[in-house]
Amino acid sequence: MLKNKIVIVFGGAGSIGSALCRKLVEHKPKTLLIYDNNETGLFDIYEELKDKCKVEPILGSIRDEKNLDEIFNKYRPEIVFHGAAYKHVVMCEKWPMEAYKTNIFGTINISDMAQKYGVKKFIFISSDKATGKPKSVMGKTKKKGEEICIKANGKTKFIVVRFGNVMASRGSVLEIWQRQFNKGESLTITDPEMERYMMTIPEACKLVIDAAED
Repeated sequence: MLKNKIVIVFGGAGSIGSALCRKLVEHKPKTLLIYDNNETGLFDIYEELKDKCKVEPILGSIRDEKNLDEIFNKYRPEIVFHGAAYKHVVMCEKWPMEAYKTNIFGTINISDMAQKYGVKKFIFISSDKATGKPKSVMGKTKKKGEEICIKANGKTKFIVVRFGNVMASRGSVLEIWQRQFNKGESLTITDPEMERYMMTIPEACKLVIDAAED
């Protein structure tokens, strides 16, 4: 399904997005477009992958509808992986409007472009924090992103996958626990009755790629 296709990964310079890009090159896409607002991260993943397949690094923001229109019009991606988001619960609570502008309005922008330019499949990466009636800003924005994609499903096939806590990803709880352990501190948890659902980065990437190939 991915072989010889033009594929774009939004959030492709992040810890999970870059791992996804590394796996995608193994599927031999015609072109792999890596879109991110992190200049250094984008440069690094491009340098790593540029000799493995045709890779185009794209620096931009999913909040910028005009930029997205230009990109979709120029490259005509067939498969979209949307993993660009503000994901840290604490930061989203502190700056809720920023989370809304990126996680909701950014998703609307990408989904609109996907439909406008006839994308075949759109895979939206969501979170277990969106389940049920989410209480956090991050969970609420991801839930809204899911609803946007489900409503848009039609000629462009929209697919939603939910991640649990991805081990070793940037900002993962395991990073926090490791720092506390190294300092000889107690490991902090939100509540003794809470549950965390863990998955590795390779498992997360496989879930997303399997969804695209289904």
